[in-house]
Amino acid sequence: MLSWNALDTMFSGKKKLVMCQVCRGLIESSATTCPLCGRESVPKARISSPSITSGGNFFSLVILTINIVLFVLMSTVEVRNGRGAEAFMQSASNGVLDDFGALVPSMVWAGQWWRLVTFNFLHIGLMHLMFNSSALFSIGPQVEAIFGSQ
Repeated sequence: MLSWNALDTMFSGKKKLVMCQVCRGLIESSATTCPLCGRESVPKARISSPSITSGGNFFSLVILTINIVLFVLMSTVEVRNGRGAEAFMQSASNGVLDDFGALVPSMVWAGQWWRLVTFNFLHIGLMHLMFNSSALFSIGPQVEAIFGSQ
């Protein structure tokens, strides 16, 4: 049983405390043996959360770049086809989506197998692109940290 003096000693000062992996008691981060249960308990290392700007996020940046470039190209085609740019910001036309590789099962069955990949990079409007880019920006680096980017 712990005494108040032991708790006071444990919590006084500016010592960093971590949880014992065996008994779940709070111990100093430098301790290798838990003073509460007496077992060897080395706290697990903290995993830092990577970000898209921290480097090593090659595929996240490539996918983000492809998404933006295709969106700009699709916007340009929409404007050249006589459709206003503001209309495209809400929704892309079916013709432009088909031209850029939308997933149309009949076209895939006809031999256009590349549509199985290209549709992943198409966005029907600015909000769609922004939300997907935001998700990629926050989740992509973590996925690359787990699975690797090379």
